[in-house]
Amino acid sequence: MRKDYLLIIAGVIPLFFLVYIFKFFNLDERYSQFQKALLLNSQNFSQLQKDQLVVINGKISSTQPILEKDLVFLQEEEKVKQKDRSVWTTQQTQSLPLLIEISPELQAKLFLDTEGYTLCGNFVKILPIEGKDPKKHRILGISRGTEVTAYGKVQNLNPLEVHVGKSLCAETLAEYKSILQKKNLGYVLAVLFLSIPSLFLIYLGLFKGLPEKTENQF
Repeated sequence: MRKDYLLIIAGVIPLFFLVYIFKFFNLDERYSQFQKALLLNSQNFSQLQKDQLVVINGKISSTQPILEKDLVFLQEEEKVKQKDRSVWTTQQTQSLPLLIEISPELQAKLFLDTEGYTLCGNFVKILPIEGKDPKKHRILGISRGTEVTAYGKVQNLNPLEVHVGKSLCAETLAEYKSILQKKNLGYVLAVLFLSIPSLFLIYLGLFKGLPEKTENQF
């Protein structure tokens, strides 16, 4: 039984990339934190504790201060060239803590980390900037009454304040959960796409080998 070391090496090398995939998987705790967090409502509010991880789903209050036009949170973006492609980059953020109506009896004030954060979700408004090319400049924003979902730690109980970091998206709870599940599944698929062909090559190298070249003899 002949071993083919070229096949074995070709199978082992891609497996090293799994180290990076697992590294990103371990760093990306969004899905696991979302799963552990308590979905906050008026029924379980009385059991709430400081520093508890909670999921917030509700609509931006009608009393939330308006910053510009009808927007209560907005980001100006510019499309810039990066290597061989153009990407939208945040140039400026205007924001205040967001007051969210979870139910008629319960409100929560959300505090975000805006540095490095980009508004996300199906309910985000995309508007042109007056006097600028809409293909290169735009505004992302959300208005009063927009449904949002986020998770974070309770900072204060009375009034209720939650630090949600960069987790807030303007979308329903079901959409939010679905997207996190798809991202989690993406890591699993990446592992499968790398490991299965690699293990097959290793198997061929150990037990089959490459077919030996034969020469015609006369």
